[in-house]
Amino acid sequence: MVVVLCSFFLFTCGSGSKPQEIKIGTGGFSIETPLVLKEEPVQAINVSCGKVDVHLFSADKGDKSYFAAYYDYPSDCVSKVGADKIFDQRRDGMMASILGKLLYEKKISLDGNPGRELEVSAETKGGVYLLKSHLFLVGNRIYHIMITSPKNVADNTDVKFLNSFKLLGK
Repeated sequence: MVVVLCSFFLFTCGSGSKPQEIKIGTGGFSIETPLVLKEEPVQAINVSCGKVDVHLFSADKGDKSYFAAYYDYPSDCVSKVGADKIFDQRRDGMMASILGKLLYEKKISLDGNPGRELEVSAETKGGVYLLKSHLFLVGNRIYHIMITSPKNVADNTDVKFLNSFKLLGK
């Protein structure tokens, strides 16, 4: 299931519930996770404005997987394409890669930055999985936070994980 879900991002994919800080240069983010997220190898994906490097952090526990990723669009891309179109493209790419069904989508924000909340159902050999996801556009960087679990296994830990994402100062 993890390989299928990681194809969602178009790449392959300790414990505790304390916030984990992930530094990116002078900035970064923190997220409260039930597991320590480990950095995966950087991979490039094609977007409407060219290629971007995807930085993925992930952890698995049983049949649940936790992901946090970020990727930087070319500086002029966001102004040319627009935030809504970028979110639509990320959603559509996700749906196509896993043959998922969109269950729910709404606009959200983080510190004044636009975002999207998505729930997607994906049928796999292992059963039906639910993907809960938050995407945020901060400048030209997309942050993508996601949890996957069997369809009827989502719980408060999932919501806490998604809602705990915070930007660190620059």
